[in-house]
Amino acid sequence: MGDRVDLDQIGPAPKNAIIVKRAPQLELLKRSSVCITHAGLNTVLESLAQGIPQVAIPVTHDQPGVAARIADKQTGVVNSLDNLTAENLSTLLDDVLSDPSVALH
Repeated sequence: MGDRVDLDQIGPAPKNAIIVKRAPQLELLKRSSVCITHAGLNTVLESLAQGIPQVAIPVTHDQPGVAARIADKQTGVVNSLDNLTAENLSTLLDDVLSDPSVALH
């Protein structure tokens, strides 16, 4: 969550969700199958270094350009924030996890 959002602002979370202010990203990536990211350069580079494909949802600044490189190099899939739904995200996750062309391991 970071420091800018209070837990009360998020609302009820699913029982299988864990919400924390900070998490050890590199350690989590080592145990992950996919990374859902806003295409910030640090997260993308750390995911690539761990061989983790990405679902990129760029928001602002350099993120659309970084996401375009993810799509071009086929290290993940990209979706716009405007078109994001729970169903769409589920499909994107299935796509990236089942497509051998984005398997980086």
